[in-house]
Amino acid sequence: MTRREAKVTIHVGSESWRTDWRPGYAIQERFTASIEADWLPYRVELDLAVNERDVSCAGLRLEAPEGGEITARPLRDVPLGECIRLATMAAMRPVAERPGELVIQLGGPSTGFDASDAATLAARGPQRRVTDSTLREVADIYQRAERNPTQAVQHEHTEGPISHSTAARWVMEARKRGYLPPAQRKGKR
Repeated sequence: MTRREAKVTIHVGSESWRTDWRPGYAIQERFTASIEADWLPYRVELDLAVNERDVSCAGLRLEAPEGGEITARPLRDVPLGECIRLATMAAMRPVAERPGELVIQLGGPSTGFDASDAATLAARGPQRRVTDSTLREVADIYQRAERNPTQAVQHEHTEGPISHSTAARWVMEARKRGYLPPAQRKGKR
């Protein structure tokens, strides 16, 4: 994916910060981000909320260029997922732990490393160690699902919501460790 340049402005939201969201970083539980870029047909403003594992959009406002208007065709070209990712990267603040306190760096750039590294960190989330109890739970959810068992694991797991690729990897690992029977190939009986 090519790297997209954008001007992202974070507006102060709640005074509550999540310091357990990503290792070494803090993020406000609620904040507003304005995004302007040549590749966007409109200025995008997002109201975002952060929970234990994810960022969700609680509000969206678009502003047409001066003298312009918002129409259906360019509206389809607004990549909301990319805008949320950029806003999240800009809102993440490094945390320094000192005895008895956490210090959140509010001034200056949000990260001390390349934006693509921040994007990877934001998308990856906290690292999860796969334990036998995790895989037993994966197997249980997978076997109970009436339809789309991997998707059920993705959304119902106590570690979730997890990405589809993580759920699929955990299902494969559950099979390797014997918690699920070997996969049946389609078309073979």
